[in-house]
Amino acid sequence: MRQVYNLDKFTLWSTYYVQDGLFQGFGLGGGIFAYGDRNPTIFENAAEIPGYVRADAAVYYNRLLQPGNWLGAKALNVALNIRNLLDHRYVATSYNGSNSFFFGEPFTVQGTVGLRF
Repeated sequence: MRQVYNLDKFTLWSTYYVQDGLFQGFGLGGGIFAYGDRNPTIFENAAEIPGYVRADAAVYYNRLLQPGNWLGAKALNVALNIRNLLDHRYVATSYNGSNSFFFGEPFTVQGTVGLRF
């Protein structure tokens, strides 16, 4: 009996940030997320969810703060995350294994600011 393997999930993400110089602390990240066709239920006659590939990216800045600063924080982190970079329409999941599909989020930009104590 010959066995066939299907792609279930593949993720590749990489980051780079500048170690020294004028842009020290700035960084870039990017990656792809690939999902194969999948059956949302254990029953045989359910519709399959089609596979998709989604690309994401990030730009960030991390800075160590001076000891004894007025906040008492050790570091500042600022990030801009971009999900679904190519605004690809895809099915993320289904409702209880039915034919009612939920689409993944469209092109989304999310900014965050954080302090590490």
